[in-house]
Amino acid sequence: MSVTHHNHWKQSPSRSKGIINALRTGMGIALVLLLASCGSDGEQFRVSGQFRNLNQGEFYIYSPDALISKVDTIKVDRGRFAYEIPCRREGTLVIVFPNFSEMPVFAEPGKKAKVKGDVSHLKEVEVKGTKTNETMTAFRLQIASVSPPEAVRLAAQFAKDHADSPASVYIVARYLMQGNDVDMKKAVEVLQLMRKSQPDNRDVAVLLGKAKSLQASTQGSKLPSFKATDVYGKPFTQSALTGSPLAVVFTWAAWSYDSNNMMRQLHTMQKRLGSNRLKVVGLCADGNVTECKRALERDTITWPTTCEEDMLDGKLMKTFGLTYVGENIVYEQGRIAKTGLTINELKDYLEKQATR
Repeated sequence: MSVTHHNHWKQSPSRSKGIINALRTGMGIALVLLLASCGSDGEQFRVSGQFRNLNQGEFYIYSPDALISKVDTIKVDRGRFAYEIPCRREGTLVIVFPNFSEMPVFAEPGKKAKVKGDVSHLKEVEVKGTKTNETMTAFRLQIASVSPPEAVRLAAQFAKDHADSPASVYIVARYLMQGNDVDMKKAVEVLQLMRKSQPDNRDVAVLLGKAKSLQASTQGSKLPSFKATDVYGKPFTQSALTGSPLAVVFTWAAWSYDSNNMMRQLHTMQKRLGSNRLKVVGLCADGNVTECKRALERDTITWPTTCEEDMLDGKLMKTFGLTYVGENIVYEQGRIAKTGLTINELKDYLEKQATR
């Protein structure tokens, strides 16, 4: 990434290339500080804004619902920027900052949005110009300093109070269906309410289907049956995770530092405990199997790994109900014991269980 602002935002070319490749192939998950708006001619969306404590730089921008068809770049000059796209329907844009922070902005035909804030306090950046963006800004400011469980509670309440808002779709996906404090029962409840308010919104229908699938993958559920093929063309089944007291299924991507770190920690744990006590299967969310293989060979990973090149929409991802990079499921004796652990939590839990 060619960025000419604060040093702590500089990224290596290889890492930036990986991010761009992932976003180009539809990687979602993630979502960002957004600058969006619609032009005055009724079929344009223009976003403009200004950041304090930033002179020059670049942001990536993409759309999880295909409002724009590729990853684009927004250039910042003397703290100011402007970005305009054709806009014939409502949609969501996501701007990715070089420090990987995210914020959504919601586009509407013929509307404008203005972004203003301090680059060192991204949680407090405001997006104004449309009701949806201003409502979303109010929510972000409300949760800026609360605990993760409280953010989940407030997100559920927001979605109930604004069941007809496009912002609720983003909020449910981000706060009720990802992370350590997921509440899939609450997500299903809220999405069913939203479905009534937005019966023609396909994104709501898709999220509801995912939430119901994830709700079934609760603690105590059995390891599902499956047939898959690893990145080298070798078939494997659920037996790759049976026969040992502990097993882990996790998602990762070559461009994600945290998920690569998780893979290395699991590798270290398996070498220490032995594959007879800990089995692992990796589900790679890269859009290119070559990048996946390169990462596996770099870290000498030999456990079964899939890369269906469908990002988080792969068949095996759906079988396990996994929805974001860095997610994991821990099985004990073939039943779900834990889900969504952080790297340290995963390491501590496996060590504790292995020494029982």
